[in-house]
Amino acid sequence: MRVNAVISDIAVKNLADSPSLAELRTMAERNAPPGFEGFRPFTPGYYNFQRALIKHIVRSKISTPILSGLVYTADMPDVLDKGRASVAAGGVKEVLFNKRYVVTPEVGHTVVAMSEYAVVNITSLTEEGFVFCFLNAANQKVAGTISWTSTGY
Repeated sequence: MRVNAVISDIAVKNLADSPSLAELRTMAERNAPPGFEGFRPFTPGYYNFQRALIKHIVRSKISTPILSGLVYTADMPDVLDKGRASVAAGGVKEVLFNKRYVVTPEVGHTVVAMSEYAVVNITSLTEEGFVFCFLNAANQKVAGTISWTSTGY
């Protein structure tokens, strides 16, 4: 067996505690640092992870291959969410997104109903949600309902 790998985080205190040849072979074949799953073939699709290790294998039948550069690009699909929310006169309403965003999404809204002419004031926009209220011409908070959409990743 030829093993071209680095095994990290292995400590042998005495010979009786040393891993067997089969255990070493399994660790080498798994070829993943502690705390990570073993590598598996990449299948296009949706993945949810915070950190990833990518293993790139280069094989050559002629000689030792030389890799001069390698670039990976991850294209994250847009995440879309929508809903409807109402706020009482004099109050503000916190809206929490139903989906998870990595960065703060763009939020659009349509006024569904309001007690008097007012504008929608959206504040505290984060990856988790936003806060809004309706403000009339006198800068007072009035009742109303919006339909909202959020787009991001």
